[in-house]
Amino acid sequence: MKKPIEWSPRARNEFLSIVSYLHDEWGEKVTRNYIQRIEEVLEAISTRPKMYPATGKRNNVRRCVVGKQTSLYYRIQKDKIQLATLFDTRQDPKKSKL
Repeated sequence: MKKPIEWSPRARNEFLSIVSYLHDEWGEKVTRNYIQRIEEVLEAISTRPKMYPATGKRNNVRRCVVGKQTSLYYRIQKDKIQLATLFDTRQDPKKSKL
């Protein structure tokens, strides 16, 4: 059964920030490819939420590596999937709260 995806404000802001950066630095094609990859990942998560591993810090949070520079953290809830954050892997890993 497919579960709906809910974006947290933090995840939404980080997504928009990454998209803006990609557009400014790499152009339209790279930006479209990134957005398409996110859409593919979200579709997969909505149909098979447990396909990505739980993080070591919190069992209820799962991590999906979207690409070399981005990881997506999400929670499986009873009736939905909540996107917690997008994390740029080039940042200091200690900054990740999940």
